[in-house]
Amino acid sequence: MSFNNSNNISSADVDLDDFDNFDIERENDDTDNDLGALERRLGTEVDEDFFEDPRQFHTLQRVIDVLGAQIDDSPSANGEHNRDSLRNNNPAYRALKKQQRVVDDAIEHMAVNHCADLNSSVVQVGEVARQFSDAVNMVRHLRRQVRDIRDTLGSSNPMASGAGETTAAQTAAMSLRELWLKKLECEAVLTLLEKMEIVRAAPAEFDRLIQPPSPCRIGAAVVTLSKAFSIAFQSNVAHVQALQNISMQITDRKQRADQIIWDTLFDVIYLRTGNGVPLPPEPKNKKKTDNVVGVHSGASVTSESHNNGMKNPFIAKKHSITAHGSQNDDDDDDSVSSLFSQDREDNNQGAAKSRFSKMVIPMSMLEAELDLVADEQRCLEESLIVGEVAREESIWDEDNSGRHLPRYVDHVLALRILVECLAKLGRLDDVQRTLNESLHQEIRKIAQKEQAKTFNKLEKNKKPRRRGGDLKEFRRHLTGLLSSFGCVMIRLSHLTQILRHRISTDQSLNLPSYQDKSTAMRSVLVAAHDLMQKEIKDFLQACLTEEEEEEERDEQNRRGMKGRLNASNELTDTRGLFSLGITEATHKKDSLSLQPESRATQMQQSGGKFVTNVLMLKTNTTPLYRHSLEFRRSVAAWTVENDILQKELCYSTGEDMTAPSFKMHEEEGAIQFLDDIIKNQLIPVLQHDAINGTTLALEREDAFDPVIDRTLYGRPNSNEPQDVDMCIACQALYNSTGALFLALHRLPKDEKMYLHLVGVLEHAILTFISRVKPRVAQLCNNKMALRMLLETSKEGKEKAFTAVVEKRKAYAQLLEAYADGDLLEAAQVGDSDLRDSGMMPLTPSASDTKARNGNNGEKNNDSNLDLIGGVEKEEQIFALEMAHLKSVLEFSRNGQSHSIICCSDEELMKASCLAHSLLKLSSLLESRLKVRMRGSGTFEKTLTSTRALREAIKTIKAHGLKMAKFCRIDMLMQTATRLQKICKSSTIVAKDAVRIPSCVNDLGEYLTGASDNLREASGNAVTAYTFSSLEQYIPLLLMQTVRVIARGEGIVAKSPLTLNGVEALDRSGSVLYRDLKGATSFDNSYWDDELAAISFERSASFMAMMEVEIEELEAYYRGNHQEFSDSDFALMFNMDGPRRRGDIGRYHILKKNLNLN
Repeated sequence: MSFNNSNNISSADVDLDDFDNFDIERENDDTDNDLGALERRLGTEVDEDFFEDPRQFHTLQRVIDVLGAQIDDSPSANGEHNRDSLRNNNPAYRALKKQQRVVDDAIEHMAVNHCADLNSSVVQVGEVARQFSDAVNMVRHLRRQVRDIRDTLGSSNPMASGAGETTAAQTAAMSLRELWLKKLECEAVLTLLEKMEIVRAAPAEFDRLIQPPSPCRIGAAVVTLSKAFSIAFQSNVAHVQALQNISMQITDRKQRADQIIWDTLFDVIYLRTGNGVPLPPEPKNKKKTDNVVGVHSGASVTSESHNNGMKNPFIAKKHSITAHGSQNDDDDDDSVSSLFSQDREDNNQGAAKSRFSKMVIPMSMLEAELDLVADEQRCLEESLIVGEVAREESIWDEDNSGRHLPRYVDHVLALRILVECLAKLGRLDDVQRTLNESLHQEIRKIAQKEQAKTFNKLEKNKKPRRRGGDLKEFRRHLTGLLSSFGCVMIRLSHLTQILRHRISTDQSLNLPSYQDKSTAMRSVLVAAHDLMQKEIKDFLQACLTEEEEEEERDEQNRRGMKGRLNASNELTDTRGLFSLGITEATHKKDSLSLQPESRATQMQQSGGKFVTNVLMLKTNTTPLYRHSLEFRRSVAAWTVENDILQKELCYSTGEDMTAPSFKMHEEEGAIQFLDDIIKNQLIPVLQHDAINGTTLALEREDAFDPVIDRTLYGRPNSNEPQDVDMCIACQALYNSTGALFLALHRLPKDEKMYLHLVGVLEHAILTFISRVKPRVAQLCNNKMALRMLLETSKEGKEKAFTAVVEKRKAYAQLLEAYADGDLLEAAQVGDSDLRDSGMMPLTPSASDTKARNGNNGEKNNDSNLDLIGGVEKEEQIFALEMAHLKSVLEFSRNGQSHSIICCSDEELMKASCLAHSLLKLSSLLESRLKVRMRGSGTFEKTLTSTRALREAIKTIKAHGLKMAKFCRIDMLMQTATRLQKICKSSTIVAKDAVRIPSCVNDLGEYLTGASDNLREASGNAVTAYTFSSLEQYIPLLLMQTVRVIARGEGIVAKSPLTLNGVEALDRSGSVLYRDLKGATSFDNSYWDDELAAISFERSASFMAMMEVEIEELEAYYRGNHQEFSDSDFALMFNMDGPRRRGDIGRYHILKKNLNLN
């Protein structure tokens, strides 16, 4: 270690050998006694060689001096005690120790009293060291400059060689002073020349930046102009006569820059530029494609990944601007995908989603530093990529087409650039006033542009006029109008946010127009909102306001009918030139097509006149109050999003939403206008139509009769599925309540008129149900099928006949046919869909309560429905049904056939028609309560606030299912009453020939005729269900006939059975199989080939046992003893057949030998 004193520090650390004849004077601080004493002690008590350079210090000599004299003194020098005594007795060691204490005291004194700041951290020590090194370098540089100046003055002074030292020093001092003044004078002249050059070049540079063919760089031009403008009016430049003309040119350029900035600002705000965002960088290996930026009505696309997370809910995705800047007007898609589309499920859900995304500019984006020249250059270069260079042509811009304005991509960056340009030109105070002056004209231009686009699409569409009431073009026009207005409000809000941030962060700005900086531009936003509401209401009023009442219009038509007939006769009787039809053809032409400039003319009309003169004529539509239901959802969504936008703006800029200026809207809102029309004009009419329309239809005598389609046999293929109309009452209920169901989806659920609509619908449906019940009772009265449906079981409801019927596959297929795929979807959602997604279905807890949405819950929890079926399961259900049909199968009872009362053909058609109508009506009404889910395009969600209404619809469905079951059982009874006559037919005992029983032919004809009649009255689904399971019951009835004959009952009690009779029975089975298959050979039939084959083969085998000999019967029993029951085999062994005598003893012996007891 070495410690240098102050003299050594000056000479060692700061090397001043480069400075000749320069002496260092150091003044000692006599006032600090402590430092003086410390200096003296270091100089007297510490050896001088300790202050030398450590690399030159001789350490070995000091060690030898301390240890050399006593190395051999003590042999036990290894102990600690001996070491201490050795040190204490060594004078050299004690001298070194004393000097160490002096140095330590000096270091501690300096560290505590004079270098306390350096004790905090090593960083402080390093910082002081760097500052000292920088100071040394600076001193060296200054001394070198002084030396160079001295040498220069000495060489240029002729008196320096012959004069004395005093004269040379004075001359050198004077020359240095003069040189310094000359330097300052030259710098002032150069600065003035530089300023004059800036002023002189400013006009030419300004013109170069804003004139074609290069893009108009107004930001860089304003920077150049503002710098020149500030210089031109400085005191040292203003008096220059040569710059007077240039100053006037700069003033003219400033006015031109103002005009360009204002025009560009209007273009950005009113959607004429700034309609896109920068495209993401493409991979190098990806081929380049045409750049397309999706926009609608000039609205900018807001991609979350490329626009700082900002969202624009007013966008429509079906429209695009190509790379050439032309909008794709040929898109005639029916769907308009936007926030205002009619496929949107709920306003509240859309509003809730939009709250999670910001529509205002993020604060980080506002606080980012803006380089006016560089950022504008980048924005303009991006515009070259996405094809925004050429200005989009429009009719109202014809007078401005000659101006060369900037074309930006990102409207946010464009607004920041333009606001900064206005700030540099001192025009921020005029933004609010200028926008207010042109607001009305620009909003009208936006509406006119939408009118021009709609008119252009109508002209391009060569299709014939649609039927009246189709509001597709009206919704498309309103969607474009709302989307454009919403995008304008977003850009006005962004401009307000940028302006408020600019004037609040720059305290040097003096803006008298903005006394309260948080409310700047509020008057512009309010005025724009009022003007937009006025335009929307003008459109709505023209679409909704009915000019005349229906009765007055009909009366006027009747009065004018005679005059029109007379005028027609006059035209018909015209002779001469006018008989060629020239005049008449002129009247037939569309008035719009006669005008060469019809598009420009129609575009200049007001919104109401455009609807009346263009949309109404082109679409053959009349204004009606019920159209308000088509428009309300779009207007409500637009209103909600605008309110959210204004709240976000207030939160981001600190504006007080409770201030009077925030709520000074003078124009009534469009949504309020629509609600007033719905409440005062529409709902009373809809209520009247729903109640009266349903009641009038129910009072008709043929209210529930089938609507016969006489063209059934006129079609090429009569087996094609038919879309059979519902009965008059069901059709009237469906049509008269359609507008009310539509209103349920359009009106907010928290208002009184919504609950009123639900009550009216419930009243209409309950009125309908009250007439359905007597009709059902009238058709089913005293019928055997009704007795079977009402039959109960001692084992519980699950064993009742109606519950057993519902286990059939045919019943599940019937529900599927009238559920529009909902049942199938519910059955598969727990299996295939969940397995494909990798998720296993979860079984709900047994303690879970029933879902509030009973419609979906019942489908999912109904375990009796079976869409798979199978022979084994159908046989099991068939056995359960036979337990309830014992009374029907007793053919031998006297009067049994007379106790079965069946429907006539007309009654069966009416019953099937009622079943079809009720099932179809319930399905359609349920679908009206469902909401189309956004993105999926399917109806999946049911309105939860209509529980009583849904229960009433379920009642209609229950009556429809009841009538379908009634038709099926009645068809079974019809078959049984005909086939039970076989056992009494003389063909069984015929000896001369084989003849088919007449009842078999009668049944075949009945099945064929009933199939056609039922399909005509009720369609394929109900008919298929009515004929379902007959492929099992007809073989069963034939076997029951064989049992009656085997017991010796029927015709065989009078005459013995013959082989011709057995053959007649066998042929009857074949004939019935053919007739039944022909009657059910239509599309979507429930005929089961496998089940029919098994059943008819079993019946044929059973009939064949009557004609075989006793030995063949024994052989058959040995191989097939499980095919029939023991009672059936005992009956066959006991009967006398054509070829055998009955012997029941042989059956018992055979059974004993086979160990089957």
